[in-house]
Amino acid sequence: MSISGNPLRHQLLFPVLIALVFGANAFGQHRIILKQGAPREGEIVGATATDVKLRVAQGEIGVPQAQIESVEMPPPAEYNEGLAAWEQGETGKALGSIRPLVQKFNGLPTDWAQRASALLGDILLASDDTAGAEAAYAEFLKHYPGTGSRGADVGMARVMVSKKDFAGARAKLEPILAEAAEKKTVSRLEGASYGQASLLMGDILASEGKHSEALASYLRTVTLYHHDARAARNAQEKADALRAEHSVKVP
Repeated sequence: MSISGNPLRHQLLFPVLIALVFGANAFGQHRIILKQGAPREGEIVGATATDVKLRVAQGEIGVPQAQIESVEMPPPAEYNEGLAAWEQGETGKALGSIRPLVQKFNGLPTDWAQRASALLGDILLASDDTAGAEAAYAEFLKHYPGTGSRGADVGMARVMVSKKDFAGARAKLEPILAEAAEKKTVSRLEGASYGQASLLMGDILASEGKHSEALASYLRTVTLYHHDARAARNAQEKADALRAEHSVKVP
């Protein structure tokens, strides 16, 4: 079919051609793998503890979490921006990126959404909003039960340390660190939790005057579980301070 000759006709047909070329991909950038049946493709626009919201050509549908095997969706720009801000110590900027993202995608079964959910509690605690942090960790547990609970347990241990409840914090951290010791390889998500746990245990040991053990705990974050850059940097600073102030060595 020729479309030459009429400028107005060109103007009318051009958007139609663009739609024909790109329309098939407009709702196909994300993929939900189901436990049974064909995958669902579209744009994931939100999530809850019960379902994932998927926008397709016919409209928006909810895919039950119980039917989902996995989700293929790269982290949004806001996640990368928020994580970078957090790791650079820009707490306010991190909160501005991460909180809206968690409100929208809490419950999405991806590593980045789970990390963001736990991170929100960390950011709120760093902002001196202890009540908000506790609520965020509770929401994390609601949306990511099971193995995902290690992130919330580390967060709650951090709250306990802030309240000088070192025994309660230790009880939260010890199972996580025992799990870490058994792992030969760890994912980035696991490594972030293990690094934070080792850093926090170092703080507890240092408060008890166990400087050599504290140093070893800090250095585990630096050398083994450095997946959270902010935690690794803090651990290195605390390890250096221990060496300078107490001339300690790793036991």
